[in-house]
Amino acid sequence: MRAAVEEREQWVTKQQLAIHLSVTPRWIVQQQALGLPHMHMRGINRYILSEVEAWLRERYGEPRQEAA
Repeated sequence: MRAAVEEREQWVTKQQLAIHLSVTPRWIVQQQALGLPHMHMRGINRYILSEVEAWLRERYGEPRQEAA
């Protein structure tokens, strides 16, 4: 399954992931220690957004919807 995901999605950096999730890069590192899916490539960790989002939903549940 991972190979199919990799063909469709780009890997993102920690900084890009932090911006996407509206968190700090430090939070990404902390979650990585808890099992956040990542790949270590050329000395830098990379992430696939859909895998990270699925892991976060499994671990923390669905994101809250803000009231209008």
